[in-house]
Amino acid sequence: MIELPTRSGSYRWLYVDFTAGECSAVAIFLLGNIFSHGYSSGAARGASPCQHSAVNFALYDHGTRKQWALTEYPHAQVSPSKKRLQIGRSTWTYGTKVAEVKVSELAAPWGGATDAVLEFELADELVPAVQLVPGMPHWWQPIAPRARARLRVPSLGLDVAGRAYHDGNHGEEQLGGSLRGWRWARTHDGEETRVRYEPPGAPAIEVTARDGAVSVVRNETEAPALRRSGWGLQLPGDYQGATPRVLESSPFYARLEAQKDGAHTLGEVADFRRFHHPLVRWMANFRMRTEVAS
Repeated sequence: MIELPTRSGSYRWLYVDFTAGECSAVAIFLLGNIFSHGYSSGAARGASPCQHSAVNFALYDHGTRKQWALTEYPHAQVSPSKKRLQIGRSTWTYGTKVAEVKVSELAAPWGGATDAVLEFELADELVPAVQLVPGMPHWWQPIAPRARARLRVPSLGLDVAGRAYHDGNHGEEQLGGSLRGWRWARTHDGEETRVRYEPPGAPAIEVTARDGAVSVVRNETEAPALRRSGWGLQLPGDYQGATPRVLESSPFYARLEAQKDGAHTLGEVADFRRFHHPLVRWMANFRMRTEVAS
């Protein structure tokens, strides 16, 4: 069920990543776009999250970005069944057993068409959303942590089967306030998928998915050693014994990837308080297209 957020500053995102060998892709549908200068500066004045909806798609090959799209739209639509979300020309649809994500965007900030279709299996049982930090109105839900999937990108002649990971985030206040950011990473190997989510001020959340069973626990184990990015972000220095390569880097956000012995790890680091600095918001405009209401 897809719900539209209504409170100013609130957000709801759907996230899926895909991996097959050296090919990786990420798609995010954002209702309440954290990458938006307008939503960041306008939330205090009552800006609507759905008037700052966005679609992000990234495709990588051997750690090199091949496609990137990030477009903000002034509206989003959910079907009466609440199983289909449309933002611009892109759609996210939940079926009975399979979800389909269709991306139809233009490369940011200008460029050619980016069209992709990602289909992935849904879990038999839905894991409840987890409150990231007790007392804070922010939740995370590992919806399909280990799914068989297929990615098609016709313009590149790409049609490949692999593994997908799908989760969702939602919150009732602006990120970068009480919750300043997070780190998380997921690892697929031949037997299971493991996810470690590290919200500041609370024990890490660890998820293990194997043979259709999913476990979720809080764990106070020590976090991996950190290193600083060129922007000063604290990044993990190790993923499952491998040094991660940086796929995306900015003053407030980084995406990382590592492979070793058949295991593939993808992770993110975010410091949302940094994004609200006027200079960082201005810089973000160069990575995003904005479509106006017709």
